[in-house]
Parts: sequence; structure tokens; C-alpha cells
Amino acid sequence: MLDMHVHSLISHDAESSIRDYCEQASKAGVVEIGFAEHLDLCQADPHCGLHDYEKYREEILAAQKDFPALKLRMGVEVSYLPSVRKEILEYLSGKDYDFILGAVHLVREDITVSEPDGCREFFAKDGAEECYREFFELTLELVKSGLFDGLAHLDIIIGTRWNCSRTGTGGRITAGSGRFLKG
Repeated sequence: MLDMHVHSLISHDAESSIRDYCEQASKAGVVEIGFAEHLDLCQADPHCGLHDYEKYREEILAAQKDFPALKLRMGVEVSYLPSVRKEILEYLSGKDYDFILGAVHLVREDITVSEPDGCREFFAKDGAEECYREFFELTLELVKSGLFDGLAHLDIIIGTRWNCSRTGTGGRITAGSGRFLKG
């Protein structure tokens, strides 16, 4: 089994470098890792514009030299909204990613469902059934868009909402990894 949804310090929500992950993977006998760093292009997203393709590429290339027995895949996790489809296509054009994951982190362009405060706001405006319907309809649109090779954390809204309602705190949510079977 492979983990193709690993975030490093290139993303806003990680605590380890690509090199650190590679060291640990090598020690554990892992043979392949898929990094999927965040790409947020909606201006309302608090993480918009943070993805640095060149820095990411340089770190992957350096790690490949330092860990030749470890197969590294350079992926990206793109926050999807229909309104930024053009920007997604333009950004990805000419980039050499091994795979592209799509994810719904925002709904209505201004509500971040992957973080507790945004999740609370979203569920406070509408009932749970309406919020889930809206999230999963947008997720279906993402799938039908044909822009992505896979889907990242289909269940993020469930885990985030559960955390918000159970703890009542603004604690950080750590989404589980997306896992793909090696075929």
C-alpha cells in the first residue's frame, strides 16, 4: 500500500520536510512516497498563492539524489471551485507533476470547510443535510471536471464537523491520508 497524500513544509499544514520524510521512509523500508502539496488559487482562500512550484521541484530533486532507492512522486493537491477552473488549468500547464489530486476545501468561495472556524460558520447557516448536500455536489462536480487524477479526503467535512461539534474548540484538524493500492 502506498500513501500518495503526504504534505511537507512546502504546504501550510505540515511539520516535516521532504528530506525528513525520506529519512524516516528509508529507515522503515518504504520504497515509494507520493507528496501532494497544496495548491490554492481562489483569492478568498487564506492559503492562496503559497505554493512554490520551483522550490518544491528542487526539494524533490535533491531528495531523489540523496535517497536513490526511494521512489518519489511529486504530486499536487488542488483546491477545487468551478470559478477557478481557468486558473487551475493555466497554473498546471507546463508543470511536471506526477499526479494531481482535487479537493474541496472551500464552498461558496468564502467558507473553508477544512478548518474548524469555517466549518462552524458553514453549519451554523444551514442544516447539516443541506451542508453535506452542497459539499458532496461540489465534490461530484470536481470528479466530473476531468482535471484530476484522484480525489483527496472525500470525508474532510465529516471529520471537521465532528471535531467542531465534539470539542467546541478551534483546534487544528489533521486530515487522514488518501491511500491508493499499488497495482
